[in-house]
Amino acid sequence: MSIFSKIKAALVGSGKTSNATRGYTRHDGQGLFVYIRCDRCGEVVPLRLRKTDEMARSEEEGYDYFVQKIVMGTQCFARMDTRLEFDRRHEIVNSSIQGGSLITVKEYDSISAN
Repeated sequence: MSIFSKIKAALVGSGKTSNATRGYTRHDGQGLFVYIRCDRCGEVVPLRLRKTDEMARSEEEGYDYFVQKIVMGTQCFARMDTRLEFDRRHEIVNSSIQGGSLITVKEYDSISAN
């Protein structure tokens, strides 16, 4: 690999393609929002995650950060065991939610507008 190729790789990135799912995060500077719908009552819980201290760096292949939380709404108090995995741009790559599901920012905006 030539010196120019190394410089280009350092500036552009590793060339790995991200399999992130767009539309599930809303960024607000130091944090981001994801929206989780409870399977039991249908309540949508906005979850704000701080990029600086709530997201753990990953040493696994396929994602750069992850968050594990127990999320609870205010209507039925059902627990939603949540694990979210993010790429380096803080877009969701994989999610596992027991008792709930992710909804997109567009879905949340249409629900909250009503």
